[in-house]
Amino acid sequence: WTSDDSHIAFGSNRGGGPNNLYWRRSDGTGEAERLTTSDHRQGAYSWSPDAKVLAYIDIDPNSGSDIWTLSIDGRKAHPLVRTPAEETSPAFSPDGHWIAYQSNKARPDRPEVYVQAFPSGGMAQQVSNAGGTQPMWRGDHEIVYRRGQSVMSVTIATVPTFHAGDPV
Repeated sequence: WTSDDSHIAFGSNRGGGPNNLYWRRSDGTGEAERLTTSDHRQGAYSWSPDAKVLAYIDIDPNSGSDIWTLSIDGRKAHPLVRTPAEETSPAFSPDGHWIAYQSNKARPDRPEVYVQAFPSGGMAQQVSNAGGTQPMWRGDHEIVYRRGQSVMSVTIATVPTFHAGDPV
């Protein structure tokens, strides 16, 4: 859902081929509009607070699951995190300056939660320490995520520099 609840983005194969991204007015009026055209399967995850950028995953047979962003105004897609590891579950911070996600880049058998600046990118910071999936922001200064059957919380500070507390 967009932050103003006016639209919902979703993956569909209605155009043939793998799931690509579409959006539609949330009140059900109008037709669904195709947002991307790709030979890769895609899934919508998180809107920026101003509803101008959609974070999504693109599953490339060569690089696996990668995180991309789509500018709604210009319909321009850009890779945000594209590595040989599996990256998924992108989540915009409430201020739109950060994206949390999970990746198995440190250990192929165990995903961890990372945070990266947006749109500038830069070095991703690991915020979990013993596995983590499905990160969600709770306000601008806390991320909650799953670790097995537990829900974990980590406090985040972004000023003057990025710092993550110990997960609890």
